Amino acid sequence: SYFDSVYEFPTVGYDNMLAAKASWDHLVALGHRRIVVLSGPSDTNERTRARLRQLHSASKEQLPVVEAPLDYASAAEATLKALEIAPEATALLCLSDVLAQGAMLQLAARGFSIPNDISVIGMDDLPSSASFHPPLTSIHLPVEEMGEEAANAMSGWIETGIDPEPVNLGLKICVRGSTAKPRKR
Repeated sequence: SYFDSVYEFPTVGYDNMLAAKASWDHLVALGHRRIVVLSGPSDTNERTRARLRQLHSASKEQLPVVEAPLDYASAAEATLKALEIAPEATALLCLSDVLAQGAMLQLAARGFSIPNDISVIGMDDLPSSASFHPPLTSIHLPVEEMGEEAANAMSGWIETGIDPEPVNLGLKICVRGSTAKPRKR
């Protein structure tokens, strides 16, 4: 399995490459072909590198990627850079909801209508994402379930002495108002 090949110890988590693929597939299914990625820093984060590897392999062309720290101000600045390097983009694929929300604030300030002018998708499904304007489409990462499964695995390991099996939790996409088919230009 994915976890057996990546981690030395038993692991509870989700497949970061699958999370990236779900985002990509959603946008492509809507008809987006000009997608730009907003990413957190990849030099210190293996999860981000795994997500980017998946996106680069899914894209048939050179995929524009702009990296930024995970805060609203940096996301807003990265959005301007993304629009500069890919002015024809019809979608922003953000590898975190913080980046997506910062991007949406910047886009709205610049007069863009989301999703009419550009679609935005995030990853995390933060509680604030459902009440953003418009509500943010996001990949739900099972963070609470990870904590519960990890606690159960640890207590079982302590009680029985038997190494727990790796647990790969599922993902789901929460489709909301920030993504739609691209407009004809």
